[in-house]
Order: sequence, then structure tokens, then C-alpha cells
Amino acid sequence: AGWIMVPVYKKYLFLDLAKDLGLPLLIVARPVLVTINHTLLTIEAARNRGLDVAVVVINYANKTRMSLSVKTSPKVIEKLGKVPVLGTVPYIKNPADMSNRKVFEQIANALYLL
Repeated sequence: AGWIMVPVYKKYLFLDLAKDLGLPLLIVARPVLVTINHTLLTIEAARNRGLDVAVVVINYANKTRMSLSVKTSPKVIEKLGKVPVLGTVPYIKNPADMSNRKVFEQIANALYLL
């Protein structure tokens, strides 16, 4: 849907929606150089508004070059954000083909759900 500071409608932010729903947040982060900064700012903004940040998931929606920052960002986010990084969703070439159970298993295994 977008980062929590993005408006849903006029001045009503995703952050406001999350607060109104009263549910803990699952933050989905991209595996890019700036993800540490963006994710930590998101965690801070959420906590400053009284929201519970449950976990972070790293989503490889696009092919990503595995630089040092990409490889280490989950641990850095976990340590500095004081929030567990549940895992990573791997890049899947054709995610629209959900008829293949292996796609679901690959995602679930990556997130330690199986």
C-alpha cells in the first residue's frame, strides 16, 4: 500500500488507518541501499504514534544485486530497530502463476512459516 506517511485520503495517512485498526504492523521493506534508513524511519514514526511494530519482512519483488548493504540490512534493521526481521520473500520470476504450490512453499519457507 505504501509507507505509513503516505495519505490514504487528503490528510488521513496510512499511519492513521493502522492506528484506527489497532493492529500490530508488519513492515515490508525493499532490499536496496536506502532500506535501512527508510525502515528505521518508518519504525520510529509508528512507535511515536503509539503503534506496535510486530515484524519486518524483506521483499525481493525485483531482481536485486546482492551488495554488502543488501546482505546486511536485515540484521542492522533488527538490531537498530529493535524489531524482528521475520525473513525474506525471494524474487519469483512469475508471481502471477499461483497455481504452482511451490511458489507458496517458497514464500512460506523463506518466512519460516512451514
